[in-house]
This record gives sequence, structure tokens and C-alpha cells, in this order.
Amino acid sequence: MEFLKKQGVTFILNVALVLFTLVSMILYFVNKALPYFTEANVSFEITLFLVIALVCVLLNIALGFTPLKGNKIADLVCDVLALAVPFLLFGAAIYFLGDRVYYYGIALGSDLEAGNVVAHQSCVGAIVGTAFMFVTGLLSIVTNFFKKPSER
Repeated sequence: MEFLKKQGVTFILNVALVLFTLVSMILYFVNKALPYFTEANVSFEITLFLVIALVCVLLNIALGFTPLKGNKIADLVCDVLALAVPFLLFGAAIYFLGDRVYYYGIALGSDLEAGNVVAHQSCVGAIVGTAFMFVTGLLSIVTNFFKKPSER
């Protein structure tokens, strides 16, 4: 408990960002496994963007516990990593949305799938996953605003 009291808001938000990114990855892979999307490919870009975003956040957290914390180069690396995370998360969400738009149109707007409950549930799951990725991207932006002036 003492450890958490010593940490700032930035650390707590970064830990939340790690958890949100992991949940985004899980939602993406679960959505891919749903019956309606079994023909859809697992997008390499979405997986890559989410993994790189997760690594960037973990590196940012780890660099805060190293002796390099006050080093200008390490601070610059932390800032670049923190800046890359929103782009990666929003990029993953946009790719996810782009991968599913065709299926949204068929499942939610076509008479062919009007009574198909599985199609509707799969699309709702995809919409929730996309929205969660966007919320995670917003959290990464908010996290960047809570850095103390001494941490910049």
C-alpha cells in the first residue's frame, strides 16, 4: 500500500492504460472468434498496433523506476513513447472499424440478415470493442496531461 501512495497520478493512469489496452486486445480476439466473423482475417495491423502501444506504456512505466529518470534523453524517450501510444490505439480502432464496416452494413442494414441474432450480437461486440479502443486512446491522451512538471 505504501508503494501506491508514493506513486503519482501518472503511474496509476499508466497502469490503467495497460489494463485497458489488454482488455482491448482481448475484446478484439474474442470478437474475431465469434461465429459471424470466423471468415474475417485477424488483422496484423490491429494486433501490431495494440502490442506496440502496450510495450510503449510498459516501457514508459519501467523507465520511471530506473536511475535514468532525470536524464534528458530518457525523458525525451518517455515523451516520444507517450506520444506514440494515442496514435497506435486510435490507429488500431480505425483499422478495427474499417475491417468490420462491411459486416455492419450486411448484419445491421440488410434484409438478408434481418432475423440473424448471431450476426447482430457479433456486430454489437465489434462496436463495443471499437468503442473500447477509442476510450483507451482517450485515456492515453488524458494520461499525458497528468505528468508533473518535474516528470517532463
